Amino acid sequence: MMGAFLRFSCVALLGLGMTTFTPKAQDAATPVTQVSSVAVIEVDRMFADSLWGQRVAADIQAAVNDLEEQNRQLETDLAVEESNLTEMRLSMEPAEFSALADAFDEKVRAIRTATENKVSALNQLQQSEFARFRTRSEPVLVEVASEMNASVVMDKRSVYLSLDAVDITDRVVSRIDSTFGDGSTPE
Repeated sequence: MMGAFLRFSCVALLGLGMTTFTPKAQDAATPVTQVSSVAVIEVDRMFADSLWGQRVAADIQAAVNDLEEQNRQLETDLAVEESNLTEMRLSMEPAEFSALADAFDEKVRAIRTATENKVSALNQLQQSEFARFRTRSEPVLVEVASEMNASVVMDKRSVYLSLDAVDITDRVVSRIDSTFGDGSTPE
């Protein structure tokens, strides 16, 4: 609760210096200018909406689909093998069957471990691509913030309230897309 109050207080204090008003002595036709020293960005959306993020999501989804297909085939194969073992049990010595059953269990554990490793690798790929994206997009983010005279860029999730005018997410995504495309080319 105290953290939320502190965040709100900081945003409120920052807000005091965010707007400049036209003095009353100026002509009424002179427009009021709003200069923001703070900009906000939706970091996750910046990645997800960019061509880079969309490529990564598509690549990972294709790998997940392949993994699911492999798992379905493995399940079918293992079910057949288990059924065969069950039938063979009737005509085998218990020790002989036990050795085959243990080998089957070990095979299933190895397949499960391999699958978990593949899922972990996909998670690591997503994280490394996001980190690479953040590193490469930072100069673009700084450039857009400078154009808006913003000296601070905050993650929108940390901001209690902001005007749409200070959200630079769409502008940054557009600039990142034109600068890096889908991010598939090396640095």
